[in-house]
Amino acid sequence: MESHNNFFKILKKKILYIDNLLKRNLNKLNIYNYPEKKKNFNKNNRVSLTLVFIIFLIAGYLSIPAFYDKNNLKLLLKSQISQKFNINLNSLETLNYRFLPKPHFSVQNLSALDNKKTELIEVKDFKIFISLKKFLTPNSIEITSIVFENSNFNLTDKNSDFFIRLLDNDFLNSSIIIKDSNIFYRNLSEEVLFINNIKKIKYYYNSKKSVNSLKAKNELFDVPYSLEIENDKINKKIFSNLNFKNFNFKIENQFDYNTKDRYGIINFIYSKKKIPVKYQLKKNSLSFQTPEDLMDLTMFSVGVINLKPFFLDADLKFNELDIYNLLKSNSILVEFFKTEILNNKNIYAHTKISSKKVNPINIDNFLINFKIEDGLINLDSTKFDWLEYLALKISNSAIFVKNDNLIFEGLITIDIKNLDMIFQFFQIAKSARSDIKNLEFAFSYNFDQENIKFNEIKVNNIINENIKSLSGKTFFVKDNFKNQIYFKNFINKFFKSYSG
Repeated sequence: MESHNNFFKILKKKILYIDNLLKRNLNKLNIYNYPEKKKNFNKNNRVSLTLVFIIFLIAGYLSIPAFYDKNNLKLLLKSQISQKFNINLNSLETLNYRFLPKPHFSVQNLSALDNKKTELIEVKDFKIFISLKKFLTPNSIEITSIVFENSNFNLTDKNSDFFIRLLDNDFLNSSIIIKDSNIFYRNLSEEVLFINNIKKIKYYYNSKKSVNSLKAKNELFDVPYSLEIENDKINKKIFSNLNFKNFNFKIENQFDYNTKDRYGIINFIYSKKKIPVKYQLKKNSLSFQTPEDLMDLTMFSVGVINLKPFFLDADLKFNELDIYNLLKSNSILVEFFKTEILNNKNIYAHTKISSKKVNPINIDNFLINFKIEDGLINLDSTKFDWLEYLALKISNSAIFVKNDNLIFEGLITIDIKNLDMIFQFFQIAKSARSDIKNLEFAFSYNFDQENIKFNEIKVNNIINENIKSLSGKTFFVKDNFKNQIYFKNFINKFFKSYSG
């Protein structure tokens, strides 16, 4: 308070100094006997000096916080941030005041703690913006916005809802901004599972809708995305929109938290196709299902997710599925697998995916068995029929990352149902037609390079010397198997080699 009084004494001296300076200059002007000139000169100088005086007063007013007692100020700011935003700052040791471009306090290298007093945020640059209206005493200061820059947010299963909980705060006259920062999501062993890069996040009050809002532009696994969330605290509903613009894919969510068992509906939108899914969130589980009145659309789904421990059991049924788009090297599914986030020993999943129609080939009884167990991913017992000609089944499979390439390996077993129809379809020469009941071979598919290799080829459970030349050879899917003429020639070559 003593420094506060000293400031006003200094300000009073400055005002008296300007007043005396003004009088002295006007008196000097009296020695000139030019009445009209003197009148204009006095008028111009008075305007200029008045402007200088006003600017000085404004600068003086804006400088008042610089004279506050710092120790008391730190405690007041920490307390207000804790009460207003539910963020517990550890220290404000490097607190400095600046009034340009707007009055704010700046702090470097501080941290924020969670409820268990462990470090939640590492902050390099932190700014506290304050209202222009209340400057006379430290107790009257009102925080309008806090800004995190170059910060690291450390999240685990225990505090993973941190960014959602921030929406519960009162943003009527305030906001939170996060820029050029990172979210490190860690498992219980402190290992980093993934890093989310924050370009900008802003929490604010949307006066038009009367809701708390979040707008974010982020990047996850080198994939940019935008996120908008609205928390309607009156009706207790959350609306969100997750947009992967580069993949033409959006997820819209409406969540009702008015009751103990909370309900919601998610719309998956891909290439203008919308797939709605209803869900119910309980204490340790989430169940979901396609609405009964919408089951005739592109997909039907039903399943349950147990949260502790995590286990997914789901059944997804499609009317039509485009496998080629899923297998593209730049597909969102491939990029997601390459993060290896699913290779976690704490994640268990069993998902069945079936489809009536599969592009770009005509197959029936298509079923994918997707499993995650002990950090390993496989598609064992995945199977389908090609018309009435043959049945294919996958076993001993694994999906993994090697040299930054996503690899799918396994064993394929093919049972021939109608060999004569296969001969006709591929126009196999009569001299090359042999009695084949089943095929078995190991394969390795590279998603990034879009190529496949076959090994250990068996015909009728026997390795045939004539087809050994096909083992270990690399075939490019785009050039070889998408070209129908080439594919027919390949099948013809196989039968010719086998028959000798």
